Amino acid sequence: MISQNKYCNNFGKNGHYEYGTNLINKPKIIPFDKAERIKNMSFNCLYMTDDYIIIGSDSRETLSSSFYNDSMQKTFINKEQKLVWSMTGICKYKNIDYIKLVNEVMNSQAELRDKCILIQHLLKYPTKDKSFSTSNIKIRFNLFVGVFENKKPKFYSVEVINGKCSDANGIYDKINYPFASGVHFEQCNYLNLKIMDNKIKDDCVLEFTKLISNVIEYDKDKTKTVGGDIYVAYMDRNGNITTYINGKEAYF
Repeated sequence: MISQNKYCNNFGKNGHYEYGTNLINKPKIIPFDKAERIKNMSFNCLYMTDDYIIIGSDSRETLSSSFYNDSMQKTFINKEQKLVWSMTGICKYKNIDYIKLVNEVMNSQAELRDKCILIQHLLKYPTKDKSFSTSNIKIRFNLFVGVFENKKPKFYSVEVINGKCSDANGIYDKINYPFASGVHFEQCNYLNLKIMDNKIKDDCVLEFTKLISNVIEYDKDKTKTVGGDIYVAYMDRNGNITTYINGKEAYF
């Protein structure tokens, strides 16, 4: 869940680009009583400076209130296209693996904006489950994409809630706070921005991994939808990408 930004080219509900008008300051905080009504949401986050983009997530798929798959990778890269992306929310619906489907689109040779527009429309169907139409449960899908265009960082955001595309969907070229989706946004307040802005790669990765680890720990007696290994991708302004699992450099 994000807000619009004056630095955003918005592709909104109909796939048309417009300029957003509102400022992004900090991610919205969802109290626990509301957060627990968000179906199957884990946690992912993106932070960017003029010199790098870092993105990551947990790897839990919630199968039921007491069964989990903690090996559901949700953060991915394409070194050839110099893209990093991460998603959270609904993973599978009626035997369709939407993570695989999204990755097929992301790895295609289409323009990035066109990929995002297609993805937001593809995810309308699985998030519009009539069985939740009379309840307070929100079925969401969120996708964050990081890219450098002409050496400048860009953040593409796609959010679909109960079959509706968010007005905040668009391209952001300036943000001043970590972006998070899923549950427990308030934990972003504990990310040490001094470390992140010092731009020492190893320190940034460890601090970012620590944030996601803290969310996993915090969630153990709450929604229980965040867990598993922590996947993080770091991309510098030249498009060089390094990947990490649980804070250690690893290929994925």
